[in-house]
Amino acid sequence: MAKLSDPTPKLAAKMLQEVDYDERLVGLMLAPMSGSVERTLWSFEEAVNFLHVDKNLHENQASIRYIDLNLLQRWICEVFGDHELATVINAEISKYKNFGERVQPVKEMMLFRLNQCKKLVHSQA
Repeated sequence: MAKLSDPTPKLAAKMLQEVDYDERLVGLMLAPMSGSVERTLWSFEEAVNFLHVDKNLHENQASIRYIDLNLLQRWICEVFGDHELATVINAEISKYKNFGERVQPVKEMMLFRLNQCKKLVHSQA
């Protein structure tokens, strides 16, 4: 996993806030029985928690919670201003061929950044 430097207090605070309507992100919940359902994501933390691919996609209850990872990378860069994380995500995207391979390393980097932000904000409270 790539290293991320500690976020600034300003970046950490922004990463933990909800975004405005015109900055929201849309993901898709994909399941064999119900098809695809849009899900509006209002924060970085929601996006982190949303990303998921079930290990056994052959079960009836299996699901994929999909976000276009190129769009996600741009969203993190443009909406939150986290150019470092966006660059790391872009590097992870280029290493793998499909969403199923890409999602876990991307989610791990996002979760790492989220935890950095929470730790910094809580230490200043």
